[in-house]
Amino acid sequence: MKFQKKLTAFLIVFVLFLASAMPVYAAETNVVPAPVIKIQYNGKTLVLNPSPKLINGGSDFLVPLKPFCTALKAKPQWANKQLIIEQNGVKTKITIGNKYKIINGTTYVQLSALSDFLHSQIYYDRGHKTIVLINYQYFMDQIKIKAPVFYDYVMHEYSPVNTGEFRETINFAFKFTPHDSASASSETLSKAYDIKGDITITGKMSENSAICNAVINLYGIENTPLYAELGNRNQITFDMIASDKNFYLKSNLLETEIGTKWLQGDFAMLEQDGVTTFKDLKNQQNSDLLNSDVYSDLNTISAVDINTFKEINSALSAMLFLVDNEHFTCSTTGAETIYTWKLNKADLLKLVANLNQISGSSDDMSLTEMLEMKELVDALVFDTTMTITIKDNIPNSETFSFNFQMNIPEAFLVQLTINGQASLFNINTPIPDITPPSAAEVININDEQALQALDSLLN
Repeated sequence: MKFQKKLTAFLIVFVLFLASAMPVYAAETNVVPAPVIKIQYNGKTLVLNPSPKLINGGSDFLVPLKPFCTALKAKPQWANKQLIIEQNGVKTKITIGNKYKIINGTTYVQLSALSDFLHSQIYYDRGHKTIVLINYQYFMDQIKIKAPVFYDYVMHEYSPVNTGEFRETINFAFKFTPHDSASASSETLSKAYDIKGDITITGKMSENSAICNAVINLYGIENTPLYAELGNRNQITFDMIASDKNFYLKSNLLETEIGTKWLQGDFAMLEQDGVTTFKDLKNQQNSDLLNSDVYSDLNTISAVDINTFKEINSALSAMLFLVDNEHFTCSTTGAETIYTWKLNKADLLKLVANLNQISGSSDDMSLTEMLEMKELVDALVFDTTMTITIKDNIPNSETFSFNFQMNIPEAFLVQLTINGQASLFNINTPIPDITPPSAAEVININDEQALQALDSLLN
C-alpha cells in the first residue's frame, strides 16, 4: 500500500539519517595542526579536553575516547582487543583494529569507527569548525512518545506480500467559478471549469513479476489547455510490466512517437540501494516502513551545519500533532484492525501557523495583511479522512476522502473533492509469472527515439 510510504515520508523525511562508515584510518597518519575542533551531538555542544583533531589532510577525525564517552554519559572499556562502550545499560562491541592513536598519553579513536555506537551520520561544519553528529533515533523516540499509535503502525512488522492482486479506484471533481470574469488576472482564470474524472488501477504480482494497468477518464476538459496537451484525449492509459531485471512501460500518450511499443528499462537505473531486480524491489517494499526507500533517500542529505538539528527538531515538532493520538486512531472490529487518520481546517491552519512561527514570517504582519488572512480563513473549507485496514497482519485495504473549497467574494470559487479506495486480494496465493514483451515489441528507454518520446511527454 503506497499510503504507508507517502505518510511516513511526509512526517519523517527530515529526521532519519543513515549511519555510514567514514574512510578507514591508516596506521601511518600525520595529525594536521588545527584550531580547536568542537563536537555537536543532537544539537548540544560537547566540551572535550583535549579537543578532537583533524587527520588525513582534514578528511577525518580523531576524538579523545574517554572524554568523548563521558560527555555522552557512556563508559568505555577494552576487552580482547575490542572496545566495549556501555550507555544506558546497553553494551556495544566495536572492533577498532588500527583506528586509534595515543597522543601525549591520551587514547584517540577514529570517530567513524564508533558509528555502531553513535548510530549517527557524521558531518563537518568547516565554517564553525564543528563536527556535527545527528542520531535519528532521537527523532524516532519523539514520534513514539507524542504519536504512539502512528509509531506502532509504521514500525509494526507486517507479514510479507509475495503474490496477490490489487485494485484501486479514484473519483475526483474540480470546479472553478470566477465571480468577476472582467477583473481576472488571466484569460484562463476568467473561465469557469467543471472537470470530473475517474481512475482505475488494476494489477497482479507473482513471485518474480508484476503487471499493472491504469485508465484515467477525464470529463469536461475540452475547453481547457489540458485537452490539447493530452493530444485531444479524454482517456489516458498506462501499462507497466516488471520482470526479473527489467521493467516495461507503455502509454497512449506516447503513441505518436513510438506507436504501441513498450519502453524497456532496468531496475539498476533507478539507483535504489540494493535493487537490481523486481524481487529486490518487492523485498524492500516488504521491509519495515522506516527502513525502506524513505530511509535510504535521507542518506543523500549533505547540507548539514550546526543549525541542522534545531531545524529538523523544529519542523518535526511543528508537524507531529498531525499524527498524534487525536488525529491518528486505532480500532478493532473482529479480526480487523482499522487505523483512521483525520484532518480538518483547524489542523491545516495550525500547521501553517506553526511553520510560519519557525520561519518568522508572521512576526511583522500588518493589520491589512491580518485582515486579508482572516478573509482567506473564513473562505476555506477543508477536511480529509483515510482508513487503513489490517487483516491477517497485512494492510489489505484503504479508503480516502479529500474535500477542499475556497470561496473568495468578488474573486472566485474553487472546489476539489477526491474519493478513493484500494484493496489487495488473493494474497500469497499462486499466481503465474507474467510474460514480458518480446524483443520486437520494445524500445530501450535510453534510445534517442525513446528519450524524445519521454521529453515530449514531460514537456
